[in-house]
Amino acid sequence: MRPFESRPVRVLLVLLTWWSCSNGTRSWVTVPEQDGGAATAGVKGPFQGDLAAGPGTVDAGEPEAGVGVPEDSGSSPPHAAQPPPDAGAPPAEIFDAGTPRVGVHDAGSPTTGVKDAGTANGGQPDAGVPPGCPSLFGTLTSITAGTWCVTGDVIIPHGTTLVVPPGTTFIFMGRFHFGRDPAKPDSEPPAIVGSGSLHAIGTQAQPIVFRGATPTTGWFGIVIDHSDDTVHLEWVTIRDTHKDDPNPSSRIWIRGGALGSYVNAKGTIIRHSTFVNNHTASVAGALDINGHGSWPNAGPVEITDSLFEDNWCDCVRYSYSSTDLCGGGAIRLSHVGGDASLVKIQRNVFKNNRSLRTGSIDAYGGAIGGFDSAVIIGPGNVFQNNHADTGDGALSCSHRASLGTIITAVDPSVTFSGNTPDTGCGL
Repeated sequence: MRPFESRPVRVLLVLLTWWSCSNGTRSWVTVPEQDGGAATAGVKGPFQGDLAAGPGTVDAGEPEAGVGVPEDSGSSPPHAAQPPPDAGAPPAEIFDAGTPRVGVHDAGSPTTGVKDAGTANGGQPDAGVPPGCPSLFGTLTSITAGTWCVTGDVIIPHGTTLVVPPGTTFIFMGRFHFGRDPAKPDSEPPAIVGSGSLHAIGTQAQPIVFRGATPTTGWFGIVIDHSDDTVHLEWVTIRDTHKDDPNPSSRIWIRGGALGSYVNAKGTIIRHSTFVNNHTASVAGALDINGHGSWPNAGPVEITDSLFEDNWCDCVRYSYSSTDLCGGGAIRLSHVGGDASLVKIQRNVFKNNRSLRTGSIDAYGGAIGGFDSAVIIGPGNVFQNNHADTGDGALSCSHRASLGTIITAVDPSVTFSGNTPDTGCGL
């Protein structure tokens, strides 16, 4: 008989069997270790209400111990309900630099009342294009307020006046003309074929804007010539032009980047307006006024309470003489004259405008140049950091060292600072 078969042992086995049967079957469950060999504290086992995740997985959405996903890796852990912040997917309240999302203001999509991070020149209109912008092109004699995307030349026919309502914005989608028909020849005599006129009178709360789809669009600007009415702008912004029409016989479409007012006998009035980022191949980076009728029936010329900033002329194409010099980074006045009641230039700011000697033609008058004119620079004007490559950094009197030609007088309240290489006119 082997030792474990002795009578006392058999008695003990019988007693254990009886106790087990009389108290029911007991089941013992061993919780398996998580994948990787380490048991996870707090994991529920079978028959305790919730199923464990099982070997090699983790419980609903909780990161596995010892396994981390870098916060900005761009990848989320398996079964994660919410992805972690990713370098390429900012939260909804962050303005994205160029990836539009629902409810997120993108740098290329303007939102009413929101200044966009990509806007050049603080406070200026955004360079984006709103969705659903209606197309505008062709002959135009009337228009309703709103935002219009210009997709071709817009022509104002002679004998009409286009009245632009307050709050209207024109966004030029390419290199298009506005006003005079560019297909018409601009040589004279015998007579030039004119255009209709323009009344764009906004308000401080509802300005009127002419701009490019981007700051580099380089649309051809506005030309109004030989019209039967006054050219009248108030609370208007014109920007993003490059007036360099390649037609070799054209002179109107290479001067006055934002606005060319050419022989409009009823006059030109500009109040509370902004001219920014305009550019020409010839003279007058922003504004060219050439004639305003004949005495005693000359029309008024007024430029008041306006800003001219970052405009320039290249002086690449110009037929100059000893008295008719290229220039006028912001404004050029030709055949304009009269006392302060007829020609009023007051309370304007001229800043960072340039007259450039891009080719072989000398460039004068970083802010204002002219020919055959006699005007007074009235009170409250400010000339700051304007430049002309050849001379007369602010004002040009045909590069003479005294007032009397083009500019006859300057009000004592006018201020000059930082204009290079000099102020001009002997000032």
